[in-house]
Amino acid sequence: MGRDFDMLLATLAVRAGYLSPAQFDEAIASSGDSAESSFFEGVVERGWVSPQLKRELQQQAAAKMLEHDGDVWKT
Repeated sequence: MGRDFDMLLATLAVRAGYLSPAQFDEAIASSGDSAESSFFEGVVERGWVSPQLKRELQQQAAAKMLEHDGDVWKT
């Protein structure tokens, strides 16, 4: 879904205590400026978040976006 959706996933992960703020910062910094790259996939590859937890966060994020007419920034 793109970088904005990844930001939402990472924000949810930090708020829930699954990802530290330092890990969040590192994931963003290491992803570069590409809007096409999935920095959250890097979080999974580093083992900070499991693939299962990523799916759960994706479901939570999708539900939050539905509450806000699909606008990731209003979540």
